Amino acid sequence: MQSPWQTRNAFLTDVALEDFDRISRTVPAIANIRPNGTSAYLMEDFDCAGGLPALMKRLEPHLHLDELTVSGLTVRGNLEGAQVYNDDVIRTLDNAVSNEGSLAMRKGNLAPRRLRHQAQRDEREVPAAQRPGGGVRRLAIGGNLALVKTGDIVGVDVPNRRIHLDVSDDELARRRAKWTPPAPRFERGYGWMFSEHILQADQGCGMDFLQTQFGATAGEPDIF
Repeated sequence: MQSPWQTRNAFLTDVALEDFDRISRTVPAIANIRPNGTSAYLMEDFDCAGGLPALMKRLEPHLHLDELTVSGLTVRGNLEGAQVYNDDVIRTLDNAVSNEGSLAMRKGNLAPRRLRHQAQRDEREVPAAQRPGGGVRRLAIGGNLALVKTGDIVGVDVPNRRIHLDVSDDELARRRAKWTPPAPRFERGYGWMFSEHILQADQGCGMDFLQTQFGATAGEPDIF
């Protein structure tokens, strides 16, 4: 299954992180499955309960039902006949697992809109106990994450969409002045290509040379 960011890249749609955050604030989470649910239900249970068509049927008030899809039918047409077979797995809107969705786009001095490649290039693993809010799996070398030290306080405010390292700008500047970038991990092969061309998560996590604006296609070869 593609992530929302991969979908954005595939359909060349100009969707911002703020759009996902806005939708997450207004559309309830009704799939009662791990890790969002309150029970032991798994994806298999979700499929048996009606799957994605049943979920979308319950979310119809939030969907653009007259939009045409790749099936040749509208969203409304695709959902005709969809049924929910277990109301505890796929909840109703008035009995949602949560009144908001599971995405929260947090910003702050640990999560600014990074420069291209910065979040994916030259990374090193971070122990789970040191991951701010449990959501950062890797430390991007060169950003403020690279300057975090054991004992620093990281504030995570989900309702206000904020993540902040409680260290003064002067102290961060001193740490940055002493910081030395590590040698590149890859000098050739796929690892090098990945580090040079991978896009940010909100851009689809694809390769930049696959985007149409990167350059013209070569066209189909002549067939003799």
